[in-house]
Amino acid sequence: MLKFTFGGVPVEIWFAPSFSIKTTDKRIEMLFRKAKIETYDPLKKKIREVRPSRSEFEAYLYLEEIKNRVPELKIELEEYPPLPTSRDKEDKDAPILE
Repeated sequence: MLKFTFGGVPVEIWFAPSFSIKTTDKRIEMLFRKAKIETYDPLKKKIREVRPSRSEFEAYLYLEEIKNRVPELKIELEEYPPLPTSRDKEDKDAPILE
């Protein structure tokens, strides 16, 4: 589960058993259901398109990219799952995300 504030509005996202979002602002809900954005994926070492409704990791990448592009939104992550690191794959060339 991801729990964060998006422009002062509390938002919760679940991915089990399927994608579900809880927020009081329907515009934020539609943004997370339909939007996609190109961002850098540090595990794959390339720019790729992410959709926040696919997985927790893609939702995290999406939030970080939005946070960098629009700092006025004041996105604050409160709760998120442990993220994969290069140590999980035993890849010596991959960046460590810790």
